[in-house]
Amino acid sequence: MLLNPDLDTVLKAAELTNQYGLDCDSTGRVIGFAMELFERKIINEHDIGFPLKWGDREAILRVIELIAKREGFGDILAEGELRAAKKIGGGAENYALTIKGLEFHESFRGSGAGHALAHSTSTRGSDHLRSSHHAEHLLSPEDAEKFYGYKEAADRTIYTCKEKQVIYNEYNAALADMLEVCKFFSHWLLPFCIGADGFAEVFSAATGIEMSGKDLLRAAERVYNVERAFIV
Repeated sequence: MLLNPDLDTVLKAAELTNQYGLDCDSTGRVIGFAMELFERKIINEHDIGFPLKWGDREAILRVIELIAKREGFGDILAEGELRAAKKIGGGAENYALTIKGLEFHESFRGSGAGHALAHSTSTRGSDHLRSSHHAEHLLSPEDAEKFYGYKEAADRTIYTCKEKQVIYNEYNAALADMLEVCKFFSHWLLPFCIGADGFAEVFSAATGIEMSGKDLLRAAERVYNVERAFIV
């Protein structure tokens, strides 16, 4: 994202964002946004206080500190790309890559048609935790046909039937949130993981309330539609 592949730098940046309670995705994106503006001379060293070049470890870590403490130029970047671009002006708006005001998640770059649709229709902007289409990257055509009924689910270059899988993933993301379980072992990730039927068994055993997988997905659909209503 910031053209610095050094693992120590990545881990240190992650440590800082977590210690300060910052979203590491948005923080990384807004720093990249500022680096792009610096490269295009929309902002300069006088604005920031130091050079902000791609891959510069010290600059990356310093900007995280400035954002967290809302000091200097960090006070502007702390507003996120969209608001920061409006304050900066000078064409900065052309480089603010957001969906519903939220910075692009790194998985959006180079992703497939289904993944793009999932992020574009997410109730919280470019958020992989609302809906994703991991099948495009992780399933073979044979497995995609077995689980979803069409091989195209595993082809990230085409648009056919992607809306069906995105909707399914939206509901499974909501279901995981409802049950307070990790999405990474649910159907939100892959159909090899635990689906609604499995969660229904656990829910019924734990609560004594009989629910089927279809019942849970229907409830998840209602949750997701309520989230959409907040956008209108």
